[in-house]
Amino acid sequence: MKFETGETKPYERARIPDEIYPATFVGIKDIKDGKFGKRVALIFEVECEGKKVELATVAYSKLATPKNYLGTIFVALGAKVDGTPLDTDSLIGKSCRVVVEDYTYKNVDGKEATASTITKVKPLAEKVKV
Repeated sequence: MKFETGETKPYERARIPDEIYPATFVGIKDIKDGKFGKRVALIFEVECEGKKVELATVAYSKLATPKNYLGTIFVALGAKVDGTPLDTDSLIGKSCRVVVEDYTYKNVDGKEATASTITKVKPLAEKVKV
């Protein structure tokens, strides 16, 4: 078996302008526990300027309730958060809107860099009270 060799290239995180975008839910995955406990990353495909970009948001709980962040995401995707089990595979491909904002992090070189993250997930269309 042959392997290529070379220098490690730093991973560049996606960055798009701060805005509200239509998005599609593409998956959820466990990530390393944080200082507040178990976490999951919810991955969305966002279209910006004709390109599709995958962005994530992190929920700091694996229990979805009607009022916590994870539960509000599931509701925005059309799920019921009512105490019955939810298979997130049934949400893949569902559309919504996401609020995208910049955040700053330290890259592999220890330098500050800026990338985009999803700060809120909203239903595709909300009814406006008049």
